[in-house]
Amino acid sequence: MEDKSINLLILGSSGFIGQNLVEQLSEIDDFNICGVDKRLPEHITPKDFMIADVSNLKLLKEIVLNFVPNYIINLAATTDLGVSSKDYYKENVIIVENLIEVLSEFKEIKLIHFSSMLADSRLQKRHTHNSAALYYGKSKRVGELLLIENGFVTMDRTVILRPTSIWGKYFKEPYVDFFKLIKKGRYLNIGLERFKSFGYINTVVDQVSEILKNKFVGNIYVVGDKEPYELEAFSKKISASFQVREPFVINKQILVLISRILSGFLNDNRNPLPRTRVKNLLEPIVYLPEEFDYVPVSSDLDLDSSVENVASWLGKTKV
Repeated sequence: MEDKSINLLILGSSGFIGQNLVEQLSEIDDFNICGVDKRLPEHITPKDFMIADVSNLKLLKEIVLNFVPNYIINLAATTDLGVSSKDYYKENVIIVENLIEVLSEFKEIKLIHFSSMLADSRLQKRHTHNSAALYYGKSKRVGELLLIENGFVTMDRTVILRPTSIWGKYFKEPYVDFFKLIKKGRYLNIGLERFKSFGYINTVVDQVSEILKNKFVGNIYVVGDKEPYELEAFSKKISASFQVREPFVINKQILVLISRILSGFLNDNRNPLPRTRVKNLLEPIVYLPEEFDYVPVSSDLDLDSSVENVASWLGKTKV
C-alpha cells in the first residue's frame, strides 16, 4: 500500500506556536512531524525532535537530507524584543538565506514561513527609530523580501504568514502578561471601546492545517482571528474565567498622568504602567491590511471556552 503521509519539518518547534503546531498536527494521521530547535520544548514531548541551530547551513541541509520533508514550517527566529540592536536580529535573515539555499537545492520542498505584523512599515512607524521592535520588524521584512525576490512565492513554493497578537496555551511574554495582570487585579480599562487584532493559537494551527491540506498558494497572509476583539469585553471574560473582580475603569488622562509620575521613580521593569503599556491601552492595533487575505478556518472561534481553557492551563502552570 502506498504511503501518502506528509513529512513536516518544523523549525523553532520549542516556541509557543511551534509547540502547539507539533502537539495538534501530530494528532492528524496524515502528518509525520520532526521538530527542530536550539532548546528542548518546555511543555510537550515530541515523537521526533532534534536540537540544532538552523542558522548553520550545513547542519540544516543534513537535517533535510535525513528527514526528507515535503514541507518546512519555519518559526526559527530571534523574537524577544529586549535588545535595541540591528545585529541582535541578524539571525532572522541568515535563517531565511539558508532556507533559500535548501529550496534551491531540494526542488520538491515547500515552505511556510512565519513572519510578523511588525514587518509592515505602517506598524513600524509606531516605534522609535532605535527600538528593538523596529529592528526586529525590519529583519522579518528583509526575510520576506528575500523569499519574494528569489521567486519562491510566485512559484507557489512559499507561503508567508503574518500572525496577529497570538494568545493561548504555552504562551509567554508579552501576551501572557495581559492574562496575568488581569488575574492579579492590575489591569485597567479606560471606559472606551477599543479594538485589537488577536488570534487564538488553535485558530492559527487550524489555518496552517488548511494551507497544508488544500490551499497552498504562494502569497503573504495574515493569520489569527479575523474579527478584532473589544478589549474591555475580552478582559472581563478573562477575569470571569479566573473568578476575580473585573478590571478597574480609570479616566484616560489620569492614567497618562500616573504613568508619567511612576516613570520618574521606577524603571520599566518595576513600573506597572510604563509608557509602552499605556500606549497599547490607548492605541490598540487593528491589523486588517487590504492587500493580504486571511487564511480561512474550518470552525469558528468559541471565545468563552477558549479563554476558560487558557485560564485553566495558567492556573496549573508557572509562567
